[in-house]
This record gives sequence, C-alpha cells and structure tokens, in this order.
Amino acid sequence: MSKTIKSVFMDRQRAFSLLELLLTLTLFGAMMALLLGSFFQFQKGKSRLTTQNALRKQLQMAETLLSQDLEAAIYATHFVEPNPDQPDEKRKSGIQGIDHSFGDHDEDELHLHVARASRFFRGSNRPFDPQLHEVSWFVAPDDQGRPSLVRREEYYLDGDMTQGPRSLGVGIVTRVRHFDIKYHDSGDRKPRNSWTSEAKHPLPLGVTLTLEIENEAGERLRHQFSRNLRPPMNPAKWGNP
Repeated sequence: MSKTIKSVFMDRQRAFSLLELLLTLTLFGAMMALLLGSFFQFQKGKSRLTTQNALRKQLQMAETLLSQDLEAAIYATHFVEPNPDQPDEKRKSGIQGIDHSFGDHDEDELHLHVARASRFFRGSNRPFDPQLHEVSWFVAPDDQGRPSLVRREEYYLDGDMTQGPRSLGVGIVTRVRHFDIKYHDSGDRKPRNSWTSEAKHPLPLGVTLTLEIENEAGERLRHQFSRNLRPPMNPAKWGNP
C-alpha cells in the first residue's frame, strides 16, 4: 500500500515538472518571437534610415550646385547688344526658365549665364577661363532610362542658351520624379512658372526650387529651398527724417 502511494506521488511530481517545462518553453518562445520581431523592426527602420540619408545626401548635393549657379547668375548686357555682323541674331542672357508641367508632375528647365569658373572643363587644354559660362539644368533619361537631373555646361557663350555643340552634360541625381522652379519678383502676387530675362528685368528677386527623387524601392523624398538673386535695394535716406 505504501509503495502504491509513493509511486502515484512520484508520477504526479513528474507530470508537474513536464508541465513546468512546457510553460517555460512557451514563455521562452513568446519572448524570442517578441525579441526577433523587435530586431527585424529595428533592422527595417535602420535600413530605411540609411536609404533616407542617401537620398538626403543626393538632394543636398543638387541644392549646393544649383545654389552656386543661381547665385552666380548674371545678365551680360554687352552680349545681348546687336551684332553688326549678324543683325538678325537676337541673343539672350540672364535666366531663361521654361515650365514643363504635367498635372502635379513638373520637369522644368533652367538655362542661365553664370559668372564663375568652369566646373566641367577644369584641366582641359584651354588658353584661359573666361569666368562666364552657359549652364542648363533639366530632366533627361540616363543610359538606363531613369529620369535624371542633368547639369549642362558650355565653355563659351553662344546664341542659344538652351543647347550647344560643345557642351558637357553630367547627371547629378537619378530617379527624379519632380523638378519645379518658381520665380519671384517685386509686384507679383503669385510666383511665376517661367522667366525670360530682359534688360528691364534681368533677374528675378529669388527662386524656389522643389526636387523629389526616389530610390530603387520606390521610397520618395521631396526637398524645397529658396535663393535670393538680387535683394531689393531701397533708396538711401540721408539726414534726419
């Protein structure tokens, strides 16, 4: 009789130990699932952050180059003067902004004369750098058909600001989904979508550029910035009011 009671007690003790083991394994599995889920979520967030940082770097590079060109924009008065040898030729200078809007999608063009050293022709066999070049910004497909923001540079000025046979074009950023330029001038209630420099209005007061790009996964990032080109000059006041 005593052996029977002892064996039953031992069987119950073993069953209780197995239940504890099952509960422990269940809790361990749940904890591991939570930890692995958090880890993969962290890895996904880290990967997305890395991708966003890469896109931001491309946008910052484009902003830097665009800002340098815009801040060096100049209206070459002597260049647009009539040429006695070619009286029918009408030259343009300053900024020529062309609007290309397709609903909420823009692929604008920017053509301008800049008074700065050449960026693409450095090291070439040129007698001197005139410090006055023709620059264009526009969206065009690259070798793989991806829309890219291209910077074109012409070493010498010619009659057509939008193109040149001796130009060099370099893709600055790829997978461009939106490139919009707005022009601000005194007296305008709303910004202009395009701009044509003239002697009376050579340069706008400022511009606002919006650029949106995406990565291979389709994640997009939009960036907008503004630049003043010619701060308004108020008449100087002398003496006491």
